[in-house]
Amino acid sequence: MKMKRNKMIWRALWGLVAAAFLVLSGCHHVRMVTVNVPPAEVHRVWMHGFLWGFVGSEITSESVCGNRMVASVDTYLSLPNFLLLMFTGGLYTPRTMVIQCASTTIE
Repeated sequence: MKMKRNKMIWRALWGLVAAAFLVLSGCHHVRMVTVNVPPAEVHRVWMHGFLWGFVGSEITSESVCGNRMVASVDTYLSLPNFLLLMFTGGLYTPRTMVIQCASTTIE
């Protein structure tokens, strides 16, 4: 009886460790800031990734900001991103990207 109880405790602990790993592995945030560039409008887009993020889409600065510089870029895993990642088992891995364009154009 005692051996069965110890086995249940170890399974519960491993389950907690696995759950913590899954939840905490998605907490990834990257920020890039261009120094001395005055910011203007903000664009929020989803980056579509597949196979746990190994294959992903690309976004060019020209497609978002035109001929202006980029003031800052933030990429992170939002709650809807995380829920889709978990629902698909990592096959679809979206990320949210926030791009802030510069207020001046490139000369």
